[in-house]
Amino acid sequence: MANKKSNLHQWKYMALYIAFLIAIGVIAISCSEKRVPVPRPTAYPRIERLYDTAYTCAYRPLNIMLNKNAEITGNANGFRVRYSGYEASIYCSYSKSDNTRDFAETLQKREDRVIMDAGNEKPEVYKLNNDNGKCFSKIYYTLENCITPIHFISTDSISHIVSGTLVIDNATNPDSIAPIVSYLNDDISYLIQHLNFDNSNRK
Repeated sequence: MANKKSNLHQWKYMALYIAFLIAIGVIAISCSEKRVPVPRPTAYPRIERLYDTAYTCAYRPLNIMLNKNAEITGNANGFRVRYSGYEASIYCSYSKSDNTRDFAETLQKREDRVIMDAGNEKPEVYKLNNDNGKCFSKIYYTLENCITPIHFISTDSISHIVSGTLVIDNATNPDSIAPIVSYLNDDISYLIQHLNFDNSNRK
């Protein structure tokens, strides 16, 4: 009887010893595993819309509509629309040529400039036609290009060319400027949709 009790105690001690070894092994394995640090997402300050979508006609012959709350400077050959609150500007230029060759060369230079500013990025191109104003436009989006993320070229395919570029002053990351690009894209789209080369051709 004593031998049975002794054997029972031995088995209990053996079971406790095995459980202890298993626990030590699990702890050793978990400690040996390398923990991969998970980077926290970068937080950017929220950018509110500072300029209402209200517009004024900056050049009546072509019906060039610009945000009236921004700082507009320039003349009939071009405009600078300054958004100080966003540290950004839209540069808009206008040219007219009744010579077919000169017109084609100017248009090609505008397109070459877009490609040059895009660098290694391939712009996404969207076409926007305004038949009432005899206006045919292309908008080029290079969103990875923080400095000049939007270009546009509008023409009547005859003699008039209006082109423009959105320039961000202090851009470091596409995500940080995304709200600004979205807001000013509204103004660029409004400008393009309301261009009217037909008015100028009648004069």
